[in-house]
Amino acid sequence: YKGVTMALENELSKQTNVSLNSVEKAISFNVKVRFFKKIISLISTFILFLFLILFFTLPVFQTRGISVSGLKHFSREEIVSLSKLESYRLNLFMPIEESKENLLSNSCSLISDCEFYSNGLTSSVKIKEDYAVCKYQNEFYFASGKNYKGIKDSISQLKFGDEVKNRLYENFLKDFSNKLPTIHLPDGITGDESNLAIASQTLKGVEFNTLSSIVGIQFKNNNKDENWSNVAEAILFDGTYHYKLSSLRSDKFPLYFYSENDYFNLNVLKQMRYSVEKGDVKTSQYHFEDEESVYEVYSFKALFNDKDAHIKIVKDKEA
Repeated sequence: YKGVTMALENELSKQTNVSLNSVEKAISFNVKVRFFKKIISLISTFILFLFLILFFTLPVFQTRGISVSGLKHFSREEIVSLSKLESYRLNLFMPIEESKENLLSNSCSLISDCEFYSNGLTSSVKIKEDYAVCKYQNEFYFASGKNYKGIKDSISQLKFGDEVKNRLYENFLKDFSNKLPTIHLPDGITGDESNLAIASQTLKGVEFNTLSSIVGIQFKNNNKDENWSNVAEAILFDGTYHYKLSSLRSDKFPLYFYSENDYFNLNVLKQMRYSVEKGDVKTSQYHFEDEESVYEVYSFKALFNDKDAHIKIVKDKEA
């Protein structure tokens, strides 16, 4: 019995030691887990605290730090001022519609359109400024229909100091250094400001990279009525050849002369040049109705499909 009792005592002792070791390990593990959770909690609290400090202090989270795209003549700071966003206000509470109204009204129509965006953390605005699109005789005209005198009048009404206004005068003048198409009115239509405003507004949305390829636009008033600006033809130049593109609907100019990614120059003009160098198109002579200068042109026609807004360029068999 004595041997059996000792064996049982040894076995119980071993089990007790194992149990104690297990408890100690469990306690040690729980302590480590609690410590780890405290560390995570402290780090999370610190990160949250740091984020809140940055959120309430950094300009990127405030309306005055708004990102602006589409700038041509104005600076980002001037857009912020015209939108009345220069005071402290979080992007989370940015008044989108009010900002748009402020910018359009305070810019005296020098900003033709804008779209504000905010996701609560950051904000941005995409603007469309007025810009020179064509010339008539020695006068330059803008997408709004104004001439340079009209642009200067608008700039003078801005609530900026003379230094900013003078810089804007110069910036808008720089548009004239771009190659811009000439406008040619049909017989019987006078070159007064209202008619030239109508003509220049048809080019709104056509960018400088495409305007530089357009030599001139001749409006056609075949019906001899008040809708003289509906149809036109354009003389284009790719650096080597002149092309005549006829049957143009003036309300579709931004589609015919699509400017994004230089599409018009890289695709439409390239297609015309390919047809010319294949020998598919012959030259003819052309002059604008109000000029005597003659161009040797390759004639094409633009076909517009209203159903899918698809444009097809074909050679003009009537030329």
